[in-house]
Amino acid sequence: MSSAGCVKNIEKIKMVLEEDYHASGLNYHFLKVGWYNEKVTKPFRLNYDPNAAAFVVISSPEMFEKTFIPFLLKRHCIGEGDPLDESLANHLKSLEHKLDGCHLEILQDYQMQGNTRKPRILVQTAGHVSGAVYFYQRKDLAVDPWPVDKRIYGVCLHPRYGGWFALRGVIVFPDVLVGDVPRPTPVDTLVASV
Repeated sequence: MSSAGCVKNIEKIKMVLEEDYHASGLNYHFLKVGWYNEKVTKPFRLNYDPNAAAFVVISSPEMFEKTFIPFLLKRHCIGEGDPLDESLANHLKSLEHKLDGCHLEILQDYQMQGNTRKPRILVQTAGHVSGAVYFYQRKDLAVDPWPVDKRIYGVCLHPRYGGWFALRGVIVFPDVLVGDVPRPTPVDTLVASV
């Protein structure tokens, strides 16, 4: 789709996404592709301009009533694929029309790179660099009780929802480049709540 009529003003895009949040229960948090690429290893880097605008997509508890249930009521689910993933893909794709046909690329949390077992996007890292969630990793532990060779997976906490949310993906706007903007700092809820 041509992006000729696309709203390339990042503030207008944020406004459209904020309006969508009230209708869908999906939260959108801004990040630059370069912020994400700085934090991941080469196989996970995104092949876009480092200044390309992107938004991590977070489903709040309201998403089920506002987006998922209406999708189920409109569709005949026949058991092929995950209905939740399908409803979110359908909703996110509809954003192109709300954004005057902007070219956007949707990288969902479950998608893999080609025939590999590597995800297209590390949503926990994207959530962290956007400031939306704090991605706690092994390196954050003051005392590490596990053996060095034991693999320990990280966990994200949201400052409002705690663990009652899901990182659903990232929307990249390859043609919307932003300059120098302040990088948000995620709230360390474990320290902030003590």
